[in-house]
Amino acid sequence: MQHARVLGFPGLHPLSRVHFLTGIVSYVSSPMWLALLLVSSLVSAIETTRKPQYFLPGPHTLPQWPQIRAGETAVLFALTLAVLLLPKILAAILTLRDSQLRRQFGGAARLCASLIVEQFFSVLLAPSMMLFHSTFVAQTLLGKVVSWNAQDRSERGVTLREAFRREKWHLAFGLAWGAIMLRVAPRFFWWLTPVLIGLICGVGLTAWTSRTSAGRIARGWGLLLTPEETTPPRELRALRDANLDAIAASAASGSSMLACATAGKTSGESPARRPARLESALDPRPGARS
Repeated sequence: MQHARVLGFPGLHPLSRVHFLTGIVSYVSSPMWLALLLVSSLVSAIETTRKPQYFLPGPHTLPQWPQIRAGETAVLFALTLAVLLLPKILAAILTLRDSQLRRQFGGAARLCASLIVEQFFSVLLAPSMMLFHSTFVAQTLLGKVVSWNAQDRSERGVTLREAFRREKWHLAFGLAWGAIMLRVAPRFFWWLTPVLIGLICGVGLTAWTSRTSAGRIARGWGLLLTPEETTPPRELRALRDANLDAIAASAASGSSMLACATAGKTSGESPARRPARLESALDPRPGARS
């Protein structure tokens, strides 16, 4: 939000202004989406509880039938799907047309499966992100300081307790919202289920998706792969070789740092076989470990 003041600065490249504007809209769209959902819920609740009035006051001889705008609703639904899915579909098509790039993403089947998995988790995580971003925007507009701490890129993960502490109000809001709509407007409730499921399951999703074990499972299945995993660039290969040399030197001195090297010693594995096992353990490609 604070980047709005930078948009009018002279000398900025037009693409830089577009970049700032995109960042602003990405956050502002969350409270707009939340407002749309709340207003839609309110309108559905009112329409469900209110009896239709076919004859309005005044000299009217013909009844006023309720209007169902099915065509406009279908167009809005199609446009929404296009905005959400079309960029991903176009990117997948471009990747599938390139045989080398397609192999780097695990092949056509795994790429399509990864697209479905990514979209599934995006739908579930979007409601929690909507509330987080709406909170950030509201705090910024109220003049409160929103801290942006450095990301923790270690393998620590997020515990269930920490996730519950940060998202307990999301859970309560989702449960209350769902209970009210199920009681007042049960038909509209089913349209809200993707949002409600994301809010109710947000604590577990946050904790589980933060763990490296989930990523290892996906990599073992060949899902959500990147070219840097299947075809490591020179920098990653050099880092892997450096780690391999350090571990091999440590293993030679009797202080092995890998369980596979220790297992090789205890099982009577020949010294010539140990470097191959070490290299396999450090290989980031899926299925490289034996």
